[in-house]
Amino acid sequence: MAITLVAACSRPVPVAVKKGGDGSSPAALQPLDRVATAATTACADGPGPRCESAVAELEHRCRIQREKASCSIAADFHDSGQVTGRPDLATAARLLEVGCGLDDGSACSDLGLLMVNGTGVAKDEIGGIALWRRGCELDSGIACFNLAGRLRHGRGVPRDSVAARAQFEKACRLGGAEACQYAVEMHVDREGGPGDRVAARAAAQRGCDLGHPVLCEAVGRPRPVVSPDAEARWLAGLEASCRRQVLMACARLAGALADGIRGPGEVARGFELMSINCHAGYATSCLNLGLALVRGVRVAADLDKGVRWLARGCDLLQAQACLELAQALQQHPTLGKDPAATINALTAGCDLNDETSCALLGQAAEQGWGMTVAPARAFAFHQKACQGGLAKSCGTAARLGAALGAPPSEVSDMRRRGCDLGDPASCATPSP
Repeated sequence: MAITLVAACSRPVPVAVKKGGDGSSPAALQPLDRVATAATTACADGPGPRCESAVAELEHRCRIQREKASCSIAADFHDSGQVTGRPDLATAARLLEVGCGLDDGSACSDLGLLMVNGTGVAKDEIGGIALWRRGCELDSGIACFNLAGRLRHGRGVPRDSVAARAQFEKACRLGGAEACQYAVEMHVDREGGPGDRVAARAAAQRGCDLGHPVLCEAVGRPRPVVSPDAEARWLAGLEASCRRQVLMACARLAGALADGIRGPGEVARGFELMSINCHAGYATSCLNLGLALVRGVRVAADLDKGVRWLARGCDLLQAQACLELAQALQQHPTLGKDPAATINALTAGCDLNDETSCALLGQAAEQGWGMTVAPARAFAFHQKACQGGLAKSCGTAARLGAALGAPPSEVSDMRRRGCDLGDPASCATPSP
């Protein structure tokens, strides 16, 4: 969905030109890195005329010279608050729209994030995801990563595990270590199609090359050594983005602090950030906080609080939060006595296309736990779990379907899919 942004007024800045030129030719421009460095230096001492003038030159190159890379750089100065002393996301969004229109993938990616979060522009999740798709086409690794996450979980777009895996692989090739890990996981779990060991190994090698310690261990290579300066810069970047209310950055910062990256003294702050982020509507933070409280990881175990945070995440349409909520309810000394709450959580998870939730509902319907025995419902739940890639449910759905008189071709297809996904029982059972 397109958006209309009003152009910002910026002070024209003289640009050095060749004799006889009018400043519109790219050949007339100074090297961008020199201008960007000058702006960084000018803004280092805080807002003021020098900073405004230097950033205005970048804006001029973006709007008038139509130099796409200038747009994202100028936008960064505005959304970090360096120009006026506080973030100006509206101006940043206008510059990013120009850059995206000039086919700059990074600009499309950043503008998409603003639209999804509703910061600086009207909230438009569908439009933001469309911009991520465009940014990925233009080789923005971050855009590919963000799009892949939405496709994998069916948030704002139809769930498409095949496309999600492909986008994670592309983001990995473009330099995203975290994307490499997700690509490996999807191959190992046969999510998005049969697993490809060669592709999984290549993604793991690439992730290790990019400094991912877990993937280095997976391929038998030494863990990379991250310099304290590099780690400090990474955390400072997350802090700055979190102050601009970029919820994804807040979530990553919260997770790093809760994991003790700055020592025990910052762990509590990490969990506090998770709670703030969850209240702001970032469902993954609700999930992480809820799990930590349920399991007692780096924080005192508190099942009641954990259930509440997981319920918040489930309400925010985080499928895994719904599944974890159902499992936490089963552990609860009083809430666990009422199967209805667990069934409701599993139903929410299944509605969000979580295959494990669907499979557990199938078991409940077949066994009569929390609901009346209903083989037809059990078949439907397991069939959906099978379609989501849960191998064992394919065999169960085939068994139930055959007993219910489903078309033999449908039963055969489910057994074949279960076998392809690695279910031994589906492979051993002859098709009708």
